[in-house]
Amino acid sequence: MNLLRICTLMLAAATGCSATWLETLPNPAQPGSQYSNLTTSPDGTVILTWSEPAAGPTSGLPTAPARALRVASLPPGQRTWSVPRTIVTTPRLMENWADFASLCVGTDGAWTAQWFERPEAASNHGGYAGWVARSTDQGATWSKPAPLGHEFVSLASLSGGRTLVIWLESLRFGGHGHDHAHATPGAPSMRLRSTILHPDGTQGETWTVDPDVCNCCQTTLVALGADRAWAAYRGHTPDEIRDHRLVHFNGERWSEPQPLHADGWKIAACPVNGPAAAAQDNQLAVAWYT
Repeated sequence: MNLLRICTLMLAAATGCSATWLETLPNPAQPGSQYSNLTTSPDGTVILTWSEPAAGPTSGLPTAPARALRVASLPPGQRTWSVPRTIVTTPRLMENWADFASLCVGTDGAWTAQWFERPEAASNHGGYAGWVARSTDQGATWSKPAPLGHEFVSLASLSGGRTLVIWLESLRFGGHGHDHAHATPGAPSMRLRSTILHPDGTQGETWTVDPDVCNCCQTTLVALGADRAWAAYRGHTPDEIRDHRLVHFNGERWSEPQPLHADGWKIAACPVNGPAAAAQDNQLAVAWYT
């Protein structure tokens, strides 16, 4: 079953009245596809990533089914997606409804994609790790995959083709994975980390943005120009308060975390629903569940 359905919301306005309708677009994904994600480039092109079955041999375990991370684009004014291209094919692709692949477009026009792989193709246990690759030809070819972060990665574009990255990193499994059964109640289990990816594939300084955060909620990251960015995520305290927090990147360093809102959400477990942020010019908007 094909799990992707692409629709465009159209708005028509006239004097004294308006109308909305949905237009279904041809779907670029194959049957068995899942975990789609959308992003836009500065020129308004919409870029879609998703995973689907892949045919043919791959490196890794030969008996495991191969899965492919795919990408297609939809330029402004178009109604047909580009021919899908493959970012990576592997039997180790980690596919999860809460933690999934994504892509951002750099200020130099290059695409940076991130995804996750398991150490064992047949199991979701034992943790997983993040990977990243870069394309300078709109997905036709990709750089050699490199390790990146661990879980719940978010990307944002900085000047000079650089990419700002944040992710959650476990304090108990050497960087990734969860150990809820042996965790001390209220003790930190995850931290929020960050780095900058350079166009040549090297990584800059790595920061610990917050040493104690919720252990399995999505992060969100947006750039506002002049190399500034805001990140939001679900925090954690020794009293098991898991309210959302907000931090600012000034182009050189991160600010101290501040509460996004004092919800007082106390739960000795992970709600698995982090915030979502968007920005336009100097305006920032953040939405979250409480």
